[in-house]
Amino acid sequence: DGVSMEEIVEGCTGALHILARDPINRSEISSMQTIPLFVQLLYSCVESVRRVSAGVLCELALDKNSAELIDAEGASAPLMELLHSSNEGIATYAAAVLFRISEDKNSDYRKRVSVELTHSLFKHDTHAWDMAHSALTLDHAYMQD
Repeated sequence: DGVSMEEIVEGCTGALHILARDPINRSEISSMQTIPLFVQLLYSCVESVRRVSAGVLCELALDKNSAELIDAEGASAPLMELLHSSNEGIATYAAAVLFRISEDKNSDYRKRVSVELTHSLFKHDTHAWDMAHSALTLDHAYMQD
């Protein structure tokens, strides 16, 4: 009574996220064909559900086979969107999953992911962006001499 479906989904997915930290549990969770569901939950209108689904995918992506399944389910598009989330946990999990699923991709794909990750990381930290920009400017000036 008084517990919404979203809270139940968040609690269950969050529990699976914690359980997936163990390699044996991770393998079992992945083998139950849960990845498509977790990818769908990335589209939830409830922020906490997006966070726990990105979190469990982050743990599952530690396994190369699971990372390939996550990619095959089309998780890259919602994860790229979640990189720009104002919720730091969501953005961090999304970045980690994208990094893990891009490891075996061609250099163009990895470069695109790298650009998105860099843009996302510096979005909220203008001081870090200014420092990185200054370093690039200094490096560029040095190369011209």
